[in-house]
Amino acid sequence: MKKNERPPEGTVRPEKVAKAKRRIAADFYDQPVVIKTAVREMLKDLKNKVA
Repeated sequence: MKKNERPPEGTVRPEKVAKAKRRIAADFYDQPVVIKTAVREMLKDLKNKVA
């Protein structure tokens, strides 16, 4: 794939996923437990969608 070519719709680039996960993980540890569980659920849903 060329550098600025768009991936087909519905595909997620692995490096984008990794970056998002890192960002979420960083936020994760600043949050109260209630939000942590909510975020964890969201991540689970995301993983299922991506997989």
